[in-house]
Amino acid sequence: MNSSDFKKPGILVCLSASPSSRHVIKAAAKMAEAMHAPFTALYVGDPSLAGQGGTLDENIRLAKELHASVHLISSNDIALSIAEYTRRSGVSDLFIGNSAPSGLFFSRSTLTSRIVRYLPDIDIHIIPDALATRPTNAPSGSRSIRWNLKDVMILIAVMTLATLLSFWFDQSRFSNANIITIYILAVLLTSILTSDRIYGLIASILYILLFNFLFIEPRFTLFVYDSEYLMTYFVTVIAALMTGSLAARMKNIVHQSVENAYQAKVLLDTSASLQKAADETDIIDITCRQLVNLLNKDILFFPSRERLSAMRSFGRNGDGDVSLPEKEAEAAVWVFDNDRRAGAFTEIFPDCFRQYLSIHTSKQIYGVIGIDMDHKPFNEYENTILLSILSECALTLENMKTVKERKEAEVLMQNERFRSGLLRSISHDLRTPLTSISGYAATLMENAEALSREERMDIYSDIEEDASWLRMEMENILA
Repeated sequence: MNSSDFKKPGILVCLSASPSSRHVIKAAAKMAEAMHAPFTALYVGDPSLAGQGGTLDENIRLAKELHASVHLISSNDIALSIAEYTRRSGVSDLFIGNSAPSGLFFSRSTLTSRIVRYLPDIDIHIIPDALATRPTNAPSGSRSIRWNLKDVMILIAVMTLATLLSFWFDQSRFSNANIITIYILAVLLTSILTSDRIYGLIASILYILLFNFLFIEPRFTLFVYDSEYLMTYFVTVIAALMTGSLAARMKNIVHQSVENAYQAKVLLDTSASLQKAADETDIIDITCRQLVNLLNKDILFFPSRERLSAMRSFGRNGDGDVSLPEKEAEAAVWVFDNDRRAGAFTEIFPDCFRQYLSIHTSKQIYGVIGIDMDHKPFNEYENTILLSILSECALTLENMKTVKERKEAEVLMQNERFRSGLLRSISHDLRTPLTSISGYAATLMENAEALSREERMDIYSDIEEDASWLRMEMENILA
């Protein structure tokens, strides 16, 4: 492993569904904290595995609690994707787990060696992962299969239609190659229209059974007299599985694109609404009501640590008074003090009913929100939108604070400018009568006996007139 002197400090950790991946995450977090470097967590594999409540979700949640920015990438070539992301992000250190080999053809050690080969200029920290026995993109335990009646009916309908169409081709004396093509198309359609890859696999098995039972001599049996069909079965099943897997992957990409587009729209709408806010209260109202609509969860807002009782409630069924148990209040105070997520589905105050997050920038915490979780954690998509909206809210509050401080500074500058101008004007207006009074007083002191009574009376009159003018001027200024 070689280090580069030209890389800015940055820590990247690769996430997996292994239970011992927690040690890798914590090791990376310690280095990021020690180096005061940006901390990023990357998962490469099937993003649909996130949000199913497994070990992968726990590891993602831990990374976020340790202030990591989490990114999910859909890819088959894990090593190449990790290497490409590492280069583009410009990090200096990469943390990955290393476990015992798994599978018949590939092992984690092969994955690790490829990453090392792809990234000769990055410090790669390989943390022993003795508890893991599966590759990084595999979930902990067997993946749960999402069975539902709609997908089963789609599978039956597509395979039935393919079989009826194959009968028509068979009666028309077309070759069996056309029937094979029909069944491959049926497998492809099943993979596209259903929600799980298992249905594409079942369609492939049904294709073999139906084709052999209905269209291969001897018909209505599962015997195969011509050995050439065995190779045909093998090749066509592989082709069906590949096309089905490709269709499922494309569907997943489309789904992610739709989610990204919706997320962008939500953020643009939120940003536009926040820009129209008149004050801090409007900003908080817009943010909390937007979160209520998007997450369909009740939300509390706490303006400051010292004023928890001044919390505001935003509910799905209207705003109202909400009681705050002592444990919930302690969780909110802890978030104010530590600027980290706490409450339900976290390691800090996990017994709470709500999850608490701060609305903050690098300079200040503007408040804490408490979200009623309804005994269900956020999925990755909800969490991304939540953090994006809170960041947008904090940025808007920061901008409003900056604008307010700038306006206050401008007012102070204008007041100072007005004060200076006023003093100059007053100084000029006061100087003339004061000079006259001073001159009259000097004349009386030096030439009092030489002046006639009428001349002295004129001087006294002028002094009184100037003094009266000064008194009126001062009264106007003080008024």
